[in-house]
Amino acid sequence: EERLIVQKTNEAKEGYVEPAHDALLWGWSTLWEWIRDFGKECILIRDRITAAVTEWKREGKGSIGLWKEEKKLAELKDLLSEKEVWLNQEEIAFANACLEAHEHALMKEEEKEREKQKLLLDKMEAEKQQLMSEKKVLDEKSKRRMYLALGGLATTLICLILSLFAIKSSNQATKYLNLADLKSQEAQLQRDSTLQE
Repeated sequence: EERLIVQKTNEAKEGYVEPAHDALLWGWSTLWEWIRDFGKECILIRDRITAAVTEWKREGKGSIGLWKEEKKLAELKDLLSEKEVWLNQEEIAFANACLEAHEHALMKEEEKEREKQKLLLDKMEAEKQQLMSEKKVLDEKSKRRMYLALGGLATTLICLILSLFAIKSSNQATKYLNLADLKSQEAQLQRDSTLQE
């Protein structure tokens, strides 16, 4: 009995089926219509996904073997968003695992970026505080210098006023001495003139 499809086992002891002869494929017009309707690109994508799922299963369905490239992830996203998803359960699980791992990686990357930005902002805030502290110290020094300058100016002004007052008092004292001297001489002259009479 001749068979159209034969069952075989690969090196990994996994079973698969294939046409008994290539002539079946070339002469099967319905198959070519399906390929035309389905699209060669979809068949190639399916083959890549099937191979990737086999590798992913062999690695224990962890993160090893998951697709990380943007183009492949976009293909998976497009396939899952179609009305009629032609992937089997394992392929859908693989596609979801790839997209979830990618989303998780993006979230981690965003978290790292946020942490970097926070560290940068903290550093900038610390530098700002240090500058403000240094400015405050400089302002205090400037105030002290200003107070010292104002104190020196006030002292100089007071000394000048006191000097002017002293000069004025000295001039008045000299004036009064001269006046007293004149009165004394006048009184002497009057005494002398009264004695001569």
